[in-house]
Amino acid sequence: MFKPVLPWLGYSADGLVCKGDVVKKLWECKTLKAGKTHNAATICQHVWCMDNGKLKRKHKFYGQVQLGMVLTSINVCDFTLYCKGSDEIHTECVTLNEKFCIEMLDALAHVFFKKILPWLVKHAE
Repeated sequence: MFKPVLPWLGYSADGLVCKGDVVKKLWECKTLKAGKTHNAATICQHVWCMDNGKLKRKHKFYGQVQLGMVLTSINVCDFTLYCKGSDEIHTECVTLNEKFCIEMLDALAHVFFKKILPWLVKHAE
């Protein structure tokens, strides 16, 4: 049975990449409006989440991918952008960034335990 690493957080992967019975990577797929008119070769130049073909570290998708890797204990994620117009995908392999995750989890824990949980307790019926 899978035991959550941080039971107060959740994540839903779009998929898992397996080799045989072994999970090798997470899979996260986004279908953005720009995918209607751009193909896999050009989409990165037209979306706000990418910079030079890489997922921006300051973008919310990067945090989502990193959180997913932490919560599933999988250190690699295929981040894909689906281009509906050409029926192609752009794929970037994102690896776990421990420093980023420590900082993000510290911020999430602060908000959850110092702000949200006390508010929920105070307003419980």
